[in-house]
Amino acid sequence: MSLPVKKWFTPSGSHQKFLAAVLSYGISKKLNRRFYEAVNESHIDIISLQSDIPDVIVYDVRNNLKPILIAEFCDDSEIKSTLRTIEIISEIYSIKESFVVNTSGEKWYRFESNTISLSSESRIFKLDLREVLFHSLHNYF
Repeated sequence: MSLPVKKWFTPSGSHQKFLAAVLSYGISKKLNRRFYEAVNESHIDIISLQSDIPDVIVYDVRNNLKPILIAEFCDDSEIKSTLRTIEIISEIYSIKESFVVNTSGEKWYRFESNTISLSSESRIFKLDLREVLFHSLHNYF
């Protein structure tokens, strides 16, 4: 299974890619890099080049780079399929927390323990990812 094909050359696709890069940078500044590595556009399973590639992924360095958090950006037209895809991927790879960010409606969805809720709060890292993104964006403006 792979994530929906994105159209990077559309205005919304470019915007989503930029936001993912900014969020991964912001998360990496907040976490201890000896323990966690936040990157964007990387394979969930670092051994398999056939594994899915979410927009943002946080690996646990102490646990052989096991993915523990993923985030995917989408717009209104992709929200249902992206939520379902992230739900499946989270179960396959035992991801502790997953987020889907609807850039059109500015809504954040958290998938954790088979439950989807409207939240940008990472319980694992005790970070509000919306705030991390907001503060990281100020570096560009």
